[in-house]
Amino acid sequence: MGTARYSGEFKRDAVALVESSGRRISSVARELGVNPESLRQWVARSRAAASPSGVGGEGPLNQEEREELRRLRKQVRELELEKEILAPMPPPTPLTVPTASSRSPRQPRTPKPTAAPRSRSTRSPCTATTPSATRDP
Repeated sequence: MGTARYSGEFKRDAVALVESSGRRISSVARELGVNPESLRQWVARSRAAASPSGVGGEGPLNQEEREELRRLRKQVRELELEKEILAPMPPPTPLTVPTASSRSPRQPRTPKPTAAPRSRSTRSPCTATTPSATRDP
């Protein structure tokens, strides 16, 4: 089944019949032999064209409203880009310190530095006081 083409005059007369008679769209559509959804769309378009734009969100936009809409959409795009750029970065992953068990087998084990053992002869001469050192011969 193809779509039927109706003239503008027929559509206007059908809409006028719906609005003047106060009957339901489905009953008028049945009487005229048109699809009720088609008639419903014609009525909606007629009402939208007749209402002042901006009232109730219906009706076509005028030039000033189109420019404002364009400007606001551009502003939204810019703000979304700024938000994406300035979004907080995820916290950095903590650095892990390698342990003896985490070393690979190829790495040689580094010996820990140790202090040289002290010898007993490193005593200071001041601390060694013997009675023979204090006597005169």
